[in-house]
Amino acid sequence: MFQQTSSPQRISRAGFLAQFCADEALPPEVEEGNVEYKLKLVNISDERFVHLVTQMKWRLAEGCGEALYEIGIADNGQLVGLSSADLAESLRTLEAMAAHLDADCSIVRQRQVLPRLLHGNADTDAEPRHVAEILVRKRVDNEDHFLEIRVAILGGSDAGKSTLLGVLTHSELDNGLGRARSRAFNHKHELESGRTSSLASDLVGFASDGRVVNYATTSVHTAQDIVEQSSKIVTLTDTCGLAKFLPTTIAGITARQPHFAMLMVNAAHWTEMTREHLGMLLVLRIPFFVVVTKVDCTPPDAIRNTLASLIAVLKGPGGRALPYICKNEDDIVAVLPHLAAPPATSHSPSLGAPTRGTGGVVPIFLVSSVTGDNIPLLTKFLNLLPQPPAADLAELAVAETEFQVQDVYDVPSVGTVVGGHVLAGSIATARAPRRPQPLFLGPFADGTFRRVVALSIHRFCRAVHYVRANQAATVALAYWPETGEDESTAVETSTQTLAPVPPTDLRRGMVLVGSRAQATAAWTIDVELHLLYHASALTRDQTTVIYCGSVRAAAKVDWIDGDGLRTGDRSTVRFRFVNHPEWVRPGMTLLAREGRAGKMKCVGTVLRVGGEVEIGEPAPSPLMSPAGLSVTRRARRASQSPPAGGGGGEPGQRRRKRSNASSPLAARAPPSPSPSPSPSPAES
Repeated sequence: MFQQTSSPQRISRAGFLAQFCADEALPPEVEEGNVEYKLKLVNISDERFVHLVTQMKWRLAEGCGEALYEIGIADNGQLVGLSSADLAESLRTLEAMAAHLDADCSIVRQRQVLPRLLHGNADTDAEPRHVAEILVRKRVDNEDHFLEIRVAILGGSDAGKSTLLGVLTHSELDNGLGRARSRAFNHKHELESGRTSSLASDLVGFASDGRVVNYATTSVHTAQDIVEQSSKIVTLTDTCGLAKFLPTTIAGITARQPHFAMLMVNAAHWTEMTREHLGMLLVLRIPFFVVVTKVDCTPPDAIRNTLASLIAVLKGPGGRALPYICKNEDDIVAVLPHLAAPPATSHSPSLGAPTRGTGGVVPIFLVSSVTGDNIPLLTKFLNLLPQPPAADLAELAVAETEFQVQDVYDVPSVGTVVGGHVLAGSIATARAPRRPQPLFLGPFADGTFRRVVALSIHRFCRAVHYVRANQAATVALAYWPETGEDESTAVETSTQTLAPVPPTDLRRGMVLVGSRAQATAAWTIDVELHLLYHASALTRDQTTVIYCGSVRAAAKVDWIDGDGLRTGDRSTVRFRFVNHPEWVRPGMTLLAREGRAGKMKCVGTVLRVGGEVEIGEPAPSPLMSPAGLSVTRRARRASQSPPAGGGGGEPGQRRRKRSNASSPLAARAPPSPSPSPSPSPAES
């Protein structure tokens, strides 16, 4: 029942409790968003009814199929309240409005407000007045009916991640011997050891009336049944808790791009791996909430110590968040609008911004998968989770197609299927009602792209004709014959003659783009880098593992603006991919690590990318010159920079020392290498 404010990071704990846990008033209503205040909906004329339906349609569009109606509240946030008769009639009117838009209404909560003050005295003889919060959600009607929320489950070993996943998806409590977690494992050795070594995903659905739809629901046997009966799908991805599987966890988080994260903590102890996962969430600016498990078998003193340590870290300099323990439905409704981290203020987030923390509220749940303590409350929280707003979603919908490949499957009788995330644009099948456009798949080992077509598309095991930006899907691909014909008319050829893409041609990190202008392979990338930790210093020719979207590749430090980087330093670094080129675009967030022990951790933003000199030769071409530099300045910078082949330059050449001038990072971008013969493969 609470409206999102514009600056949640400025809310103190006292202000939060005073503003969002009192009954006197709510924040004023705003025009944007999916929350609507209505004092009462009584004696509505036909003309007024049409206007209200149009208004509800707008609110549903703002919330991607969900809207919250606050009944009995004035536009300024004052909790006026309604009589029982007026509230019942208002609810009937709201249900009639929702029926016109194929939506259902469910009461989130209803309460009685305090008596109004009349001339300084409370009118205790007045009829009790009530306010209510109603969730309006679209019904199942077409292939775009459901709202998709992606939640990643993180935490250290023995935190109960897989067990909680099994409880939420099957509505059956654990027996204390691992029965629930056995449903979440992918491999036999995981079942035997009880340790997760791979990513596992499962679904929890919610109907339009708020009812839970999972494998315990009648008539539900497969994931497709859950999708068909749900208006909202929450995808829960279980990650690895052991340190040796940390690269798998990082690759899964960067590739799947979750909307939220569920950080799980064992109530008995606070592990170092949990701190590692928390730091990754803060760096990537992923909104998260905390679930403290095993409260049934942990002494109260140990729980208090764990909570004190957890709250100290969240409120510390790295987090700067507001922890809030949720005990009832009022608490979860109060914290939901302030869960998401504030968006970046520019096209690429500042390097200092991720270290400032979430700036919002971090809900904390104390649960037990054996006794079921607060499991219904956590389920209710997942039901009300909103999709984080994307400021540029309208622009991404009409942009050129970008689809990053995360997984590759070989499905019998279907062929090669790739799973991934649509970054921008849309993909349509060759049999779609709308006219599909050809796609370009790559980069291959030689840096080339080949034209393909989507034979079929599935979202959560359900066949659809198209998929758009910010949606996950699996696509069956086939090569399009290179006949030289016009690309706009090439799709007229019968799809029966198309050759499927062999699984050996595909790998994680490849991309589907909609135009040849986007089909560029990057051998080198310039990164505005912030070195979070290093045992010694980051120097040239050092090899790291880069995580950027679904790209997970080894890269060598080709050039640094200075002698080297140490913990806490910021500078511009050029990386060169070691094995094959990758598709990376400017503005993407990048993580880099070295070794399983984590002797080096850094985060950055891609500034520029460099292509290849010649197809088939694994040597990077010169990068584009920094914008705004004159020809003379470009030549002078090129003369001071190392050759494109990398390393320390010619024998006897002295490295350029770090400048002491306090110039901005953008002004210290790496120069364009001078034109020189391409190095041989051995030198690369």
